[in-house]
Amino acid sequence: MQRSPRSSDTRAAIFSTLLSISTL
Repeated sequence: MQRSPRSSDTRAAIFSTLLSISTL
């Protein structure tokens, strides 16, 4: 899965990562 770097995609990835870390 390769997509052009977008602020929205990056933010979504960071947000999901932070949520997963918080859950852990």
